[in-house]
Amino acid sequence: MIENLIKVGAFDFTAYPRSALLTLLPLTLKEVRKKAKDGAQNKISELISSDSIPAYHFSKFFQMNLEKEILDLYISNYP
Repeated sequence: MIENLIKVGAFDFTAYPRSALLTLLPLTLKEVRKKAKDGAQNKISELISSDSIPAYHFSKFFQMNLEKEILDLYISNYP
């Protein structure tokens, strides 16, 4: 579910590219589970270092296709 939210832009407010969030999602979830098991509470921003964020962005076309595939409508742009 989080993956689909990322794909349609629900986390665009973070200023991280969708591609980076999708790339880091498995690692972040693993880290969150580990921290939860240890009883720690952290913000997501504390779990992601800026060194680990890929610099590339999805193309507008690819991003729009993800939105259409998941929501059956375009959010960020219209063809």
